[in-house]
Amino acid sequence: MASTQLKTVVVFGATGIQGGSVVKTLLEDPRAAQQFKVRAVTRDPAKPAAKALLERGAEVVKADLEDKESLKSALTGAYALFLVTNFFDKMDAALEEQQGKNVADLAKELNIEHFIWSSLPYISKISGNKYNAATHFDHKAAVDDYIKSLSLPYTVVRLAIYGSEIVSNFITPLPVNPPSYGLIFPGNASERTVIPIINPAADLGKFIKGILLSPETTVGRSFNLAEKLYTLGEVTEILRRQGLKVSLQCIDMATFKAGLAAKGLPESFRVALQHVLEYTLEFGFFNGESIDQGLELLTDPLTSFEDFVKGDSKFEQLLQEQ
Repeated sequence: MASTQLKTVVVFGATGIQGGSVVKTLLEDPRAAQQFKVRAVTRDPAKPAAKALLERGAEVVKADLEDKESLKSALTGAYALFLVTNFFDKMDAALEEQQGKNVADLAKELNIEHFIWSSLPYISKISGNKYNAATHFDHKAAVDDYIKSLSLPYTVVRLAIYGSEIVSNFITPLPVNPPSYGLIFPGNASERTVIPIINPAADLGKFIKGILLSPETTVGRSFNLAEKLYTLGEVTEILRRQGLKVSLQCIDMATFKAGLAAKGLPESFRVALQHVLEYTLEFGFFNGESIDQGLELLTDPLTSFEDFVKGDSKFEQLLQEQ
């Protein structure tokens, strides 16, 4: 009988980085497992990652964020949901906003009691429209406003910069002998520039568990999620301690964008990333807001950037290539 009393939490993106972390934590944490049943949403229940979730105890259902009928089926009977959308799936920020609104509409119709939404800072609004090209941030943030307009019981989380993004996108070989790397950051960055970092695959579920277990203090609030605020000087030193020959290289924006072009990124996204970074340098990634409230949700330790680097296959490859 006890299993019928569990509250169903629907987790979107269950085979991805964020949703996968949430599913893992809710299934493995004893306190969460006593209260919640996990319904994992995927577009393809037949793929190995989805089958693995089924074997670990999740209910696995098929749904598409652009198909309201499939979403209604996935959400029916649920107590709460965790929603993340993926801009890089189709590189269409407006579509991503509509996906979020589709879920919000059905959450309202089906009386979902806790809507947890993975968002990002509203860069154009914060900057007074100075930085208005970061549509993949702004369209997510627009869903925040839509959820609130529906009077849904919500919690908004905004994730910091992924540790994996630092390793994959900001470390570049330098044309020098002997070989070494640059931690490349554009604009007027310096060793004192502060960025928030998180390892979402390992740690996001720990935050979401805290939110679900404490609705009386988390509904109607927004949280900035990060393991820690690091200076670029600290990031550089951590990379060095782990064996990488690296130095901080602050370059002009045109050179930085040329590097993005060389990686095959489209012009629209290069401009968007330029605005994200310029905004971060001027306002701070979280606009000067604290990460402390998010840290107070936790009962489990987080993964430091240094520990992430130690176990990262991409970083290991950089070590081998230097």
